[in-house]
Formats: sequence, C-alpha cells, structure tokens
Amino acid sequence: KGDSVHKKDADQQSPRFLPPNLKIPMLEIPEPEIISSPLVIKDLDSEPLTAMSALLAVPWGLAPFLLGMFVMVEGLAKHGITDWLAETLSSTGNVNGTATKGFASASTSILFSVLGANLVNNQPAGILLSKSFLSSAFTDATSLSGAQKLGMVFAAIAGTNLAANVTIIGALAGVIFTKMARSRGILIGAIEFTKLGLAVTPFVVLSVVIILWIETGIATSV
Repeated sequence: KGDSVHKKDADQQSPRFLPPNLKIPMLEIPEPEIISSPLVIKDLDSEPLTAMSALLAVPWGLAPFLLGMFVMVEGLAKHGITDWLAETLSSTGNVNGTATKGFASASTSILFSVLGANLVNNQPAGILLSKSFLSSAFTDATSLSGAQKLGMVFAAIAGTNLAANVTIIGALAGVIFTKMARSRGILIGAIEFTKLGLAVTPFVVLSVVIILWIETGIATSV
C-alpha cells in the first residue's frame, strides 16, 4: 500500500510525456505566505503623510550635488558650449545621402545625450541640449530637414532617459535610490550597476536610433 501511495505521488509530479525511467530533480516552489508580521502591520498602519513628514523625507543631502550640476551647465552655456553643440549636431546634415544623414543625426544626438547625462546628470544635460536645439546655429541649419531635426530632439530625450541605466549618476532617480538603499543597509556598487546596464542599454539605444532613422526617413521622403 505504501509503495502504491509513493507511486501515485510520483505520477502526479512527473509529466506524462516523459519516459518513466527518466529521473528529473523536481524543484519545490514554496507557497506564498500570508503577511502577518507585526513589522509589516506597523508599516501599513503608519501615520498619514503630512507636509512636514514629506519635507523630512526629502534627501536634502543631494541638493548641493544637483545645484552644482545646474550651475556648471549654466556656466558652460555662458561660455558658448550650447552654440558649439548646436553647430556639431547640425554638422551631421553634411553627410551625403538622406538615409545616411538620418542615421548619423539620430545617433549623434543620442550619443551626446547619453554621455552628457552620465557626466553631469540627465536633468542638467537635458537643459543644455535644449538650449542647443533652440540656438540659431541649429534651427537655421538648412542641411537638415525638419523631420531630421525633430528626430534629433526625440533622440536626445530618449538618451537622457536611457542614460540612467549606464551609471548611477546618469539620473537623479538613481542617486536617490542608491542613497535610500544605503540607509537601509543595502549597498549597490557603481561598477556592478554599470556592468548590468551595459549588458542591455547599448541594444536599447541602437533600437531607438533605428526607429528614429526609419521614421525620419519616411517623413523626409513624403
């Protein structure tokens, strides 16, 4: 009787399409436990959010870093970096061929945005690129079509967002997240973060460039 019970249990666990003599180690998946911890209940029953508690929860220690980045970007803009960026971005219009020009313009814009965001954070870099796109050196450039210029703007927007996956300082959210994790005893290494990001981000960036290349090519040919 005991053997029959064990055989019945084995039949229930093993897939019927497999040979009976094939032995596969079964993975036991624990059932989800009902959350009944007093700590969890205490967190759920915590005091309601107030203006004062929200202000106290703000990571004010990051304010000097962020303000410093904005001050540095504004200083660079005052010394002509925005005009230089505008001229460099618009120079991609000198590439021969509509298709090649579209790929060069989108890839250059997203490359500048990703690199800039990982140097000075994505918000200051986004503002710096916005100033460049508003510069007459870019808006008055006749070598690029309106669709290609719009594609470069979209590429910059995508790049400043995807930059958060390359380094921790690529976005303010990454800096805040790692600081909050550290306060709870969870350490996130910058090198490990970058290794994981570089395993995925280049393929995403290339996909964005290809999509914008196709979109701007279609818009230009219409």
